[in-house]
Amino acid sequence: MRVHTICLLVPALGIAMTGPIPILAQRVQAQGAAGNKMVLPANPAEEDIVPVELAREIAAFEAQTMFGPGALSQPMVGRDLNGCTRAYIFVVARGMAAFPTDSTIMARLRDARAATPAARQAVARAREAALSAQLDVEVEGTGGRGKIRRSADWDAAEDLLQEQLEGSWGTRDYGTVIVSGRKDLVPVLSCGTGLPPHFVWLDHAAQLARDSLGTPSVSLRCLWFAGPMDQILEFVSTSGEVAWVVLFPPSLARPGSVTPRLLESTVTSHHHDPGFLTVLTQAP
Repeated sequence: MRVHTICLLVPALGIAMTGPIPILAQRVQAQGAAGNKMVLPANPAEEDIVPVELAREIAAFEAQTMFGPGALSQPMVGRDLNGCTRAYIFVVARGMAAFPTDSTIMARLRDARAATPAARQAVARAREAALSAQLDVEVEGTGGRGKIRRSADWDAAEDLLQEQLEGSWGTRDYGTVIVSGRKDLVPVLSCGTGLPPHFVWLDHAAQLARDSLGTPSVSLRCLWFAGPMDQILEFVSTSGEVAWVVLFPPSLARPGSVTPRLLESTVTSHHHDPGFLTVLTQAP
């Protein structure tokens, strides 16, 4: 068995991590249990929950392997409907020395989203100009099929559009690592480029919640998590009214309509920016 040892400096946490990763996986999968699969009760014992320190080690290794150097956020601790730890969600700031604030991340998402329509229009104009100008387009007959030469303006406009689209999802600057909080699941539940869905869809979901509750301001109280593509955001108004928004695509759901029997879920709270609940959920 090959054992890869890494050393990852995580400036946001101020720690360096080293260790043979197969051992980490074995500890998550096998510690406190025999066999390859653990069937945990609805309220597992404390020893059957993955410690946050171990989850951070796994996330740091996965981030280094996937994205290279970068800063790792503090984890968002996920809990199922019984209140038990279910997952740890880490965001990776790729190539950055320190992890930015949530408000900084959201400002960039909003700027990119706002600039995208104009970027699309610029691509359409450049494409139309190139197709209508003989100096910019050259059609060469090749077996009865034509070949179009793109103009420099067309290429530049598409490059700018691509930059805004990547900014809208954080795919250029961020990555997400979700580590299991229970030992009956694989160590890494998900790892990929871009920000987690509750960042990307937050503004849209919060607007749905505000409209539903008839209030100008809501706070994101928790995130019900059944998987990377199966999530519900729970918002609460200043008067205590609750709205649920299902993601993919964002749509309203009746609070309480999901039970532990129907959805093994995770309730997630944000920890690394005290202003997250208010800054991110006000109407932009």
